[in-house]
Amino acid sequence: MSIDRPTITGTTPIVDWLTTIKEGHLLDKISKARSIEDHSEYQKYKSENFPCVNYNALFNKYKLNENITSSTGLLYLDFDNPLFDISLLDKSKVLSYYITLSGHAYAVLVKVDGLTKANLKDTAYSICNELGVAEYLDPRCLKISQSSVLSYDPNLFLNLESPIFQAINFTPVPLTNINKKGYREGSGGKIRFNNLSDYEEDGKDYVVDFENGFELIRCYIPFKTQKGKRNDVLLSYCNNLVWLNPYISKSECFNILSAVNTRAFEEPVEEARLHKVMSSIFRYLEDGTLKPLISKRNRKVCFSSKVVIPRFTKLAICGAEWNSYRTNKVKESLKGIISNWDVNSQGKVTIAKIQQLKIVGRHSIDKYYKEFKDLVVKINNF
Repeated sequence: MSIDRPTITGTTPIVDWLTTIKEGHLLDKISKARSIEDHSEYQKYKSENFPCVNYNALFNKYKLNENITSSTGLLYLDFDNPLFDISLLDKSKVLSYYITLSGHAYAVLVKVDGLTKANLKDTAYSICNELGVAEYLDPRCLKISQSSVLSYDPNLFLNLESPIFQAINFTPVPLTNINKKGYREGSGGKIRFNNLSDYEEDGKDYVVDFENGFELIRCYIPFKTQKGKRNDVLLSYCNNLVWLNPYISKSECFNILSAVNTRAFEEPVEEARLHKVMSSIFRYLEDGTLKPLISKRNRKVCFSSKVVIPRFTKLAICGAEWNSYRTNKVKESLKGIISNWDVNSQGKVTIAKIQQLKIVGRHSIDKYYKEFKDLVVKINNF
């Protein structure tokens, strides 16, 4: 099976597949994939050149949810946050982990009994909370049909005696008072990696502003960085890290920057360069001239750091809020047209006449016109 070809070609014993990753196969292609800097080109090359497996479930003929025959007894977890430290894992509870094809993320496998499409996300977060790494989990990979392509890692870890986790058979209340992606406990308390907490309102899981949005200041790491741009990335990252955390110690800042340097670049810069970057940023801080680097696009929805909400739920909320916003704007526009209607020059208000103005879409007029029936009667009888 490959990513773009969901036809199931067979079942591979887990130890055999992991042995292939550890010993190496298609090494020339893997080396080339890890050298590709353009994200789109990397995705295309990956889909065309590597076999893949599904760790979570078995399928009949085609990899479709309706073709699932059973779970495999495993759960695949993906960690691509550059601040993720594999030493955080309790290895006694993990079946295996290895570096993925990208060369900078980790695949982690655990044994799970009773995994289904319905409980996969809740189970994954529950297990990661127990492992202490929930804030680093990539929620985009939490699908029962998630595929994983062949990789190479001679240091692949394997523990066949790892325990079996029990899948969650209910939907838990959202977990509060734990860190989410964007925060980390440092020696001086919580370290911020974005400014989203500035927009939090008491009692609300999220706030919305589609008119102006919220200025986003974050410590950003691109997918892959060319050698010549490493200094720019480190400078911008350190700039916002220090601006967001003006009381951060230099040692804590150095530890974070070192982690970014190691995980973000195929060829990390020398330690002296990191100290030079830090000295420059801290000098601006001490002079009172440090300014944040603001993202070009504002956030329209900001979620509270006090509640952990899986990515798929956030996307659903954003979609619902956007649809609500658009609906209200259409209704406001339609009401404005009717309220300002001049019966003397335009005649009586009708759906056809409003449609001819081409200010509001025909479908929207048909859908919401009836809500202004009383207003139409009032204008037509004025």
